[in-house]
Amino acid sequence: MQEFVSTSSDARLSEERRIAPRAEHATHGGSMELLEVVTDGQVRTISLTDAQVTIGRGLENDVVLTGDARASRSHALMTSIDGVWKVVDRGSTNGTYVNSVRIANPVELNPGDRINIGSSAIVLTTDRTGTAAHRLGDLDAQINAGNFRLSVADRQLLSLLANGATDREIASVMHMTVAEAAAAVEELASRTSAPRRIDLARLATSLGVG
Repeated sequence: MQEFVSTSSDARLSEERRIAPRAEHATHGGSMELLEVVTDGQVRTISLTDAQVTIGRGLENDVVLTGDARASRSHALMTSIDGVWKVVDRGSTNGTYVNSVRIANPVELNPGDRINIGSSAIVLTTDRTGTAAHRLGDLDAQINAGNFRLSVADRQLLSLLANGATDREIASVMHMTVAEAAAAVEELASRTSAPRRIDLARLATSLGVG
């Protein structure tokens, strides 16, 4: 498993750090499978090189959610069988959510699906060139050019996204319906050329919002 960590707005390419070498790489349609992880406003990209991935606050996990007080020590498990990834909650205190829905049984994942664990957001993807870490240059260029004009509500929304908030949590904090929260995220993504929630979280970090 390899992890690519984005730590500052000046980075143009993520820093590569090998966590644990594996013999084979998991693939989906010939592409490398990746997890994009947002914890406390920091974006990490992790290559999936084994058929089982443990997630939690404990250091023994493959994906360690350091500092996430809402994540359990051993929170969730991802497994790949015949190229199909599934995630299951491991009896955590605060639950595991897939696309804003709390799960009770193993759920099949598709590229782009979002897992919320504690205050962290995790996205399964198969295209490294499309990950947040490799879009830093475009986002930073727009920030430096002053192309972003963000309202107080925009900044509040970015802060919530940087902390992995679901649409339901955004709706509760910002006093709107869940549908309105989803629409607000989509509109902000379109306006900032940050097409995915994880890009908006990265943008929040670049702007010091969170």
